[in-house]
Amino acid sequence: MAIRGGLQVWVAIMTRDSNRPLFGRQSKVMTVEEVSEYLHVHPSTIYRLIKRRKIPAFRIGSDWRFNIETIDKWRSEMEAGAADAPKGKS
Repeated sequence: MAIRGGLQVWVAIMTRDSNRPLFGRQSKVMTVEEVSEYLHVHPSTIYRLIKRRKIPAFRIGSDWRFNIETIDKWRSEMEAGAADAPKGKS
C-alpha cells in the first residue's frame, strides 16, 4: 500500500499544474520549425542565420534548438539596432 500512496502523491504533483515547470525555472526550447513560426520566417531563413552565426542556437545531436528567452532578447537587440541604423538617402 505504501507504494501506491507514494505513486498517488507523485501523480498529483506531476499533474497539478502542467504549465508550471517542476524543477525550478525552465525555459521553453524550440525547434527550427517552431522558431520559424514564432518569428514568422521560412525555416530556410533560420538555417541561413544559423550558418552565418547570426541567431543564438545550440545543437542536441544533429538537431538545432533555440531558447525562447534568448531568441526574445536577440530579437529585441536586432530591433533596437535597426532603429539606430542610419536611414538611406531621401
